[in-house]
This record gives sequence, C-alpha cells and structure tokens, in this order.
Amino acid sequence: MKTLVTIYQALADLDRLKVIAALILNNELLSCQIIEFLNQSEKDVSEHLLILINIGFITTRKDNDKLWYRLNKDSSDFAPIAEMVKNRMDNDPEFQKELYFIDEILARDIDN
Repeated sequence: MKTLVTIYQALADLDRLKVIAALILNNELLSCQIIEFLNQSEKDVSEHLLILINIGFITTRKDNDKLWYRLNKDSSDFAPIAEMVKNRMDNDPEFQKELYFIDEILARDIDN
C-alpha cells in the first residue's frame, strides 16, 4: 500500500516531475526518448521510471521490442498531482523551456 509519504518522496524530484509533464503532453513515450529528454544514463532513468511505476502514476505497454510509458489515469492519486504539474507547466517559463526539448526529440524521431 502506498503511503502519502511514499508518493511525496517520489514526486520530490524534478526529473520525475518532468517525466510526468512530458507524458501529460505526449500521452506515451519510449524509454529512449525519456533518457534523451532527461539527459541521464539508462540506469538513472530506469530508477526514476520504476519509482513512478511503484507509486502507480505510470504504466507500460510493450509493442514488439519497444517499451512505451504512459500515465496511469486510473490511479485515484493521480488527478490532483497531474493538475499541480499542469499548473506548473502553464505558469513557469523555465519549466516550459525544458519541456520544449521533448518536442524536439519527438520531431526528430518522426523524421527518421
């Protein structure tokens, strides 16, 4: 059972909030896209994603050899957190600038 402390500990990391924000904007992302977006090692990103999975905020979908990550909109804890992150996205120019990078990654992936 996840506790409130566990949820807030998981969300007390800017990189995990950026993952949530990127998924709010894009519905689902590949792990390689998240790795590039966060500019971290595969190991570090995997740890972030596992924490978000363990608190029930994201889920995965396997498509052949690709692993897609998406928000778990069925989680009862998710809606207020998503609203908080969305508010930050809408009102924080620095946060918006960081999120712009995910659009560049996705545009480049579409072109290839």
